[in-house]
Amino acid sequence: MEKSIAILLCLILIVLPQAFADEKPLAFGQGDGVLKVSNDFIEIAVNASDDGTGRFAVLTTGGDPERIDDDDNFLIYGLGKPVTSYSTIRIGGLDYVFGGKTTKRAGFSGEYGTLVTAPVHRDDGIYTAYRYGDILVEQILSITTSTTTGQPDTAAISYVVTNQGTSPKNVGLRVVLDTMLGNNDGAPFRVRDMAVVGDTMFSGDDIPSFIQAFDDLIRPAVMAQANLAGPEVTKPSRVYFTNWGSVADGVWDFNFQPGRDFTRIGEFDLDSAMALYWDPTPLAPGESRHYITHYGLGGITVAQGYLSIGLSTVNKVEMAVNPVPFDVIGYIQNTGDGLAHEVIAELQLPKGLKHINEPERFLGRMAPGESRQVVWKVVPTGEAFGSLKITMNVEAVDVDPLSVSRDVDVSKPARLNLSLSGPRNLGIYEEKLYPSIFEVTGTVRNDGDSTAHNVNLRVSTSAFKVVAGANPDFYANYFVGSLAPGEAKEVVWRVDTTPNNMLTYPFGTINVVLAAESTNAEKPADITLAVQVPQVRPKLKLAANAVKRIGDVNVLFVDVLSTNMPALRTFTMRIRFDPKVLRFEGWALGTDMVHPEMPKGAFSVTDIYEANRLGVIEIEGQVVDRGSIVTSLAQLKFSILDYVNTTISIDQSSVNPPGTYTTENLEIEYQ
Repeated sequence: MEKSIAILLCLILIVLPQAFADEKPLAFGQGDGVLKVSNDFIEIAVNASDDGTGRFAVLTTGGDPERIDDDDNFLIYGLGKPVTSYSTIRIGGLDYVFGGKTTKRAGFSGEYGTLVTAPVHRDDGIYTAYRYGDILVEQILSITTSTTTGQPDTAAISYVVTNQGTSPKNVGLRVVLDTMLGNNDGAPFRVRDMAVVGDTMFSGDDIPSFIQAFDDLIRPAVMAQANLAGPEVTKPSRVYFTNWGSVADGVWDFNFQPGRDFTRIGEFDLDSAMALYWDPTPLAPGESRHYITHYGLGGITVAQGYLSIGLSTVNKVEMAVNPVPFDVIGYIQNTGDGLAHEVIAELQLPKGLKHINEPERFLGRMAPGESRQVVWKVVPTGEAFGSLKITMNVEAVDVDPLSVSRDVDVSKPARLNLSLSGPRNLGIYEEKLYPSIFEVTGTVRNDGDSTAHNVNLRVSTSAFKVVAGANPDFYANYFVGSLAPGEAKEVVWRVDTTPNNMLTYPFGTINVVLAAESTNAEKPADITLAVQVPQVRPKLKLAANAVKRIGDVNVLFVDVLSTNMPALRTFTMRIRFDPKVLRFEGWALGTDMVHPEMPKGAFSVTDIYEANRLGVIEIEGQVVDRGSIVTSLAQLKFSILDYVNTTISIDQSSVNPPGTYTTENLEIEYQ
């Protein structure tokens, strides 16, 4: 058994001046193989040791500011160096555990990858990266604002998966959270109108926007909440509630028995856990995918009486073009000493919100200590904005009625605006486009009244290649994350003028396009930057490289080049020279040609004797590097016999694939 309760080791905390909007500062700390980020509500601890690198835990610090009994408790277990919560990446049917190898039970049988970046404090969180073949996986753990409390008391658990290879890969993710509420390791999960106390699975549309966990409405150790759907998070394919031992032993698939309680197999202790699955889907070369889930404190407003009641829902809702319904959950617990008869719960809504289902629920009889929960679906109408009060009224026979209220802030939607800047014209320098790589800067701004979530930017052009920008960690796609109202993000990309279509060189007006998308904002119109690109001329040319004194003779070295012919694969060429002025001495293979140890006929040059007899050199060759703007085909060596002006000319030539090109001779003049 790996779990025990003990006094936590104290770590040195470095308080930074940066703060949340509610003036709650972050603190960063490290020591004894653990990195931490914390504030007045919660703490995230990440294992930085050699055993289980990258695994994490979440604890309360001050917890709910209105209570003192939830301070310094576990939300996700992790005494000392966290090892029990872990994540699995499924790639093409193989299962890899994220992070470093472990000697412990959880994930022991999995495959592991290669460390790219050990746990490190970055921005406002803790960053870790591992590579699994062509797949780069980045883990980012940070503190975010709860959807129900409105406080920065929630852990954002994020993964970015990027295919750095050249072929598509099927990639999925599983995240196991070893949930724990203080000392209670078997508290019910509150899912809509259910109290889940044993193996249960939800999938598809049955997955709720959030679930909560607590043992007692009036005296809970901790009130926890996981966000499973909504604009801030990535909705899983499936969610399992089970005992920790099963998911510890099963790296992807595990022993699941619907209805079985949370007792670990072969043991006697309740030990609950959640497993979130994002099933494998194809990930294209260069593509990135983001998985985000939240786990932290839950917001429940409680009123006590013979029947004690609680009300929970999101604290902010946005009015979108297609409004998304949200859950309002009511909790009712008989805290009296006798039966409660004909219990009725009703949800009252103000103008600006409306019911999707019936506002009144008949619960019947409730025994002493019995708990029930009800769920209402509510949607904004756009008739009112700002802080709107919702109220649950509960009554029963011979029991004083009781009410509890919560405020919901209804705002207008997020609205993204884009701008794109960069060069309007390219030039030509030394027969090449200049600059050969140019930068474009894209800006996305949220001009709406709600936070835009999961904002993603992409720059593309059909003509050229978009490559990594000033930040070497991203590609044509850039994941911005969340943008608060009025917030903007500027991103730089580089555009390589090597053409996408290797058969033709683009010229004229080339459009560079910036696009954005978000899970909750209407897609803005794409922004286009029109770049004027001059026409470069494909050419076969001869160029003087150098004149060197070898013995008593001056030797001229001539390069045979192709320029702006990136698709060139094979060529033939007849070169004429005056054998009375120059004597052909030999040749060297061009730097972009196949190796001399190649099949016969892949490269050939006229015999030196025949060349000097006729004043003609014939060359046939096969090109290896098909992406170069300037391709070195061969180097020719001539002895200078007479210092008179002369010409080395390309008399005939052909290329494959065929296309229009010019030739350039070498004029040799002496002053």
